[in-house]
Amino acid sequence: MAPWIPLDAENVIYAGDIVAIIDWTQGKASRANRELVGYARAHGFLTEDGSEPRSLVITKDRVFLLRASQKSVRKKLDRT
Repeated sequence: MAPWIPLDAENVIYAGDIVAIIDWTQGKASRANRELVGYARAHGFLTEDGSEPRSLVITKDRVFLLRASQKSVRKKLDRT
C-alpha cells in the first residue's frame, strides 16, 4: 500500500497515483509538456499554486505545477 504524499499546504496525493515528476525549469522547453499543461488547464484538471513553478507532477487524474523542486518532491516520495 502506497502512502500519501503532501505536495504543498493544500494538496495531498496517493503516492501510487504518481505517473511522473518532471523538473519544470527544464521540462517547459518540451512542446509535449507545454501541450499537456495547456490541455490540463483548459479541461480543469491542472492545479497551480500561483507561483513560479519548478516541478510538474503528473498523476492518474491531475496535473500539478508546483513551487517545490523536482528533487524536493522526489525526497518526499522516497521517505515513504
